[in-house]
Amino acid sequence: TAMMACLAFVLNTFVYFPAMAPFQHALTKLSDAFDGYAVYFSNMRALYEENQALKDRVENLENQLHDAELAVGENAALRDYLGVRDRYDSFSVVQAQVLGNSDGTYLQYLTLDRGTASGIRENMAVITKNGVVGYVCEVSTNSCRVKTLLQYDTGVGVYVQRSGDVGMTDCPYAMGQKGLLRVVYLPEDASLQIGDRVVTGDLGDMYPSGLTVGH
Repeated sequence: TAMMACLAFVLNTFVYFPAMAPFQHALTKLSDAFDGYAVYFSNMRALYEENQALKDRVENLENQLHDAELAVGENAALRDYLGVRDRYDSFSVVQAQVLGNSDGTYLQYLTLDRGTASGIRENMAVITKNGVVGYVCEVSTNSCRVKTLLQYDTGVGVYVQRSGDVGMTDCPYAMGQKGLLRVVYLPEDASLQIGDRVVTGDLGDMYPSGLTVGH
């Protein structure tokens, strides 16, 4: 009985033996650490999923914004087209977009996305809502090439709208690099002011009269 009591005591003492306390403490700490890492990784996963959801939402909003900007651009282009068509209602107007431009330092040539399939022919005038661009110099089935007024040999008869003084445009290389034209053959007593509107004249058969060329 005494041995059993001693054994029981020893067993009981073994269970609560002080030398095991550091190991038990370490195991407790390790368990807590695993619990902490589990919470950490769980939180990281939640943050990742939330971040991914936000990225998807931002991408969706960017797509919506892009679509809206396209719609605004298309509406503006349509308004411009209708404005030009109404302004020159005695002419047949075909809307076109620029596919490319010349490789030079300034825009001597443009390529448009309309050709003979759309009724385009050589020597047709090319304009925007702001005025003259140039004329068609080459045509294929679905595109055409435009020689702009910035080409040195693309002069056009003009007059100063305020004073009626008549001249002709030309484009020296140095001016063309800056997107500028000059008017030559003006009378010596021409009445000119900064801001005067210069428009196409009545003598040519390529451009409608009164188109803005510059100021």
